[in-house]
Amino acid sequence: MFAQLERKIRAARGEGRVNLLLKNANLNNVLSGEIHPADGAIYGDTIVGIGRYEAENELDLGGRFL
Repeated sequence: MFAQLERKIRAARGEGRVNLLLKNANLNNVLSGEIHPADGAIYGDTIVGIGRYEAENELDLGGRFL
């Protein structure tokens, strides 16, 4: 259990590749109401970060929302 968490934390830090990078998405800031372009990184079954990551697979969302 802890080993899996450690791998997710390393992936979130950019130490290695994530499983999937959702590119060219929009992210809604629910506090300010602003919409920002963003890439979302997924490792296993968890979103581990927003930003630039090295990934095994990429999916272009073409402006859809995360």
